[in-house]
Amino acid sequence: MPWMKDRPIQESWNGPQMKKLRQAFIDGKKPNECRQCWNEEDIGMKSFRQGLNFYLEQYPRQKERYDFTSTEAPAPFYLDLKLSNVCNLKCRMCSPMTSSLFEKESKKHDPGFTSDPYWHQNKFLGTENEAAFREWLPHIDKMCFTGGEPFMAKENKDMLQMMIDEGHSERMDLHFNTNGMFMGKDIVRMLKRFKEVSLAFSVDDIGRRLNYHRSGADWNIIHKNILKAKKELPECLIEIYCTVNNYNIWYLDEALLEFKKLTKFVSYNFVYEPAYLSPRKLHPVIKEKLVERFKGIRGYEKLIDYIYSDDEDLTVKFHDSIQRMDKIRDEDFEDVFPEWAEIVMYG
Repeated sequence: MPWMKDRPIQESWNGPQMKKLRQAFIDGKKPNECRQCWNEEDIGMKSFRQGLNFYLEQYPRQKERYDFTSTEAPAPFYLDLKLSNVCNLKCRMCSPMTSSLFEKESKKHDPGFTSDPYWHQNKFLGTENEAAFREWLPHIDKMCFTGGEPFMAKENKDMLQMMIDEGHSERMDLHFNTNGMFMGKDIVRMLKRFKEVSLAFSVDDIGRRLNYHRSGADWNIIHKNILKAKKELPECLIEIYCTVNNYNIWYLDEALLEFKKLTKFVSYNFVYEPAYLSPRKLHPVIKEKLVERFKGIRGYEKLIDYIYSDDEDLTVKFHDSIQRMDKIRDEDFEDVFPEWAEIVMYG
């Protein structure tokens, strides 16, 4: 599929790759580009594709704009924006492309690493894409901001202010995926101007364990910021979204219990990349221990289905990644996760 950096977004939106993809759907095929959604749906999970279809149902004015028998599409009604890799964390399941601190660390410790200036550049404002964005804006009903950390990126803030200044905010819904470490007055002030806002706090664990695999994260600060958001934005939907990976899976029930003290909207999904951090890529003996731990507990059925959705064993690569990152960061997996380290056969 096309990248924004390769050509203006307007050209990509109705370019040959997108038309080919739409034609595949028209023909009733399951294109490979959407394989993650197909895999999730095959094991009974709600996929990203299905979630977006639900969004379309929420905005009745949009249905009449689309002809789903055509490969040519009008302006989108929803944008999912990952505009910058600026971030205050360097999560172990992340990458330099989506974390500026991870990028800085990679430059220091990996002689073969090369970064891309595009990761830091504006993608819309002040670029060849700005005209298309302004043309699309009256048709857009919902926008999602992720990152990096979306509350740190200057372009995100500039776009929010532009939408406020030009009168779009009162009909616009916003969603943010945030690591929860920032909840500044400027952000709160702008969010109050939009029709509806939802905040998904991406938190995978609590205490030392959280700080280990989301380096720089502090559960106490995140806890305070969630309470602040609930107070300052009382109409805002507050969610806590947990990404299950090879660091936090053993302690998932403990973390979710704490999350549910703050909001009833708590959910989890799974890491797919890097593959060696995916629990479905663990050794069969480890999977048996995990299933034994969660079997019969309501709410963890999809966890077990996910674990058995792949039989490739990348446990050794997981061990290698632990050793490499512990050395770089002067950390100790066995000290932070003593029980899990034994089960995952590390050490």
